[in-house]
Amino acid sequence: MKIGIVNLITKTANLGGGMASLLNSGNLSPLTDDDLNIVELSKKMVARGHEVTIFVSDAYLPQRRAPLPYGLKIEYLGTMAKFPFPPAFAPFTPSLRREIQKMDLDVLQVGEIFQTGTVLGWLASGGLIPFFVWQELDIIMRGAVGRMQRTFYSTVGKRISEKSAAVIPRSISALNHLADFGLGKRTDGIIHSGVDTGIFKPLSKERCRQELALSEYDSVLLSVGRVHPNKGFDLAIEAIAPVAEQLNACLVIKGQGPQLEELREQARRLGVEKRIRFVTDYMERSQMVQLYNSADALLVSSRNDLFPFTAIEAISCGIPVLTSFKRGLRTDIVEKGAGLLLPESPWAMTEGISEALADKDRLSSLGKRGRNLALEDFEFDVMAERFLRLYRRQEN
Repeated sequence: MKIGIVNLITKTANLGGGMASLLNSGNLSPLTDDDLNIVELSKKMVARGHEVTIFVSDAYLPQRRAPLPYGLKIEYLGTMAKFPFPPAFAPFTPSLRREIQKMDLDVLQVGEIFQTGTVLGWLASGGLIPFFVWQELDIIMRGAVGRMQRTFYSTVGKRISEKSAAVIPRSISALNHLADFGLGKRTDGIIHSGVDTGIFKPLSKERCRQELALSEYDSVLLSVGRVHPNKGFDLAIEAIAPVAEQLNACLVIKGQGPQLEELREQARRLGVEKRIRFVTDYMERSQMVQLYNSADALLVSSRNDLFPFTAIEAISCGIPVLTSFKRGLRTDIVEKGAGLLLPESPWAMTEGISEALADKDRLSSLGKRGRNLALEDFEFDVMAERFLRLYRRQEN
């Protein structure tokens, strides 16, 4: 089977950062395209004897191209009209339609309904190529973009949904979002974003803490992501500050971004600078696995987010998720028994964190459930099989 996958964006847009953030075209390039989730998924399909071409905006051209297995190609397409189509949110790649039409594809998979690449893919299919929409977005965005999104859903989006072979949500939250706008009638189950459970796996917590110089702490919380107000790292620091000394706890913040110095100053002001560890260096996947396994839990305190890949990687390592951010994390992680929901206000979050860290047996039980959940629902092999089963139905 010849499969085309439209995945123009390979780094998540800053949804809550306003138009200034969306219009910023800088810092979009990943280090390499070898370990992108969509590439990992495609490798699993290729290993089953299929040919896969991934279409990506050249705004996301990586700093280093990786060798790919036979049968897998990545086409980086020219990105035009960066205003009003910012590459950080809606890259416009007009050559996509032409590239799809000349490839004789058996199946086409596109991303969000509300995406320029989806519209171009739908037009290119011409009713001849079965196409599938894989939807992560589960909210109406704020301001003018949100108003455009609503209008699009009720017009072109509805048409795309009707003509698609299936609209596949990546979470229960996305499923509900699609249903709210009448775009879920062709929904065929949920296929999550994935993880390599052979790489992200449980390791010895004691050894990982020793190697990362964290052995002095009785409890370690980890927060991972771009250091931006949307991620709510300041809320995490404020929440842990009152109990860090009492619990002999450390919060490790892994990431880089514009809020870094502000967070360091906050930690100093609250007197917990020795209990907030900032890790800003790039880490290989093996190092990230070690970092996850050093923690008692992943703490997610985002103000605005999609479905963080970090939560999927954490549960795959057997590390539960403590989250004040709801939506997909609540429906697909917490309610599946792999985490706990925290209140949104820092003072109430403090109590939830204290109770969680005081019960290590419960955290261990949540972590084991998380590992099983990753194997059942988030493993790349599972995802690939679910996609291919849908694709084959179109051939019959």
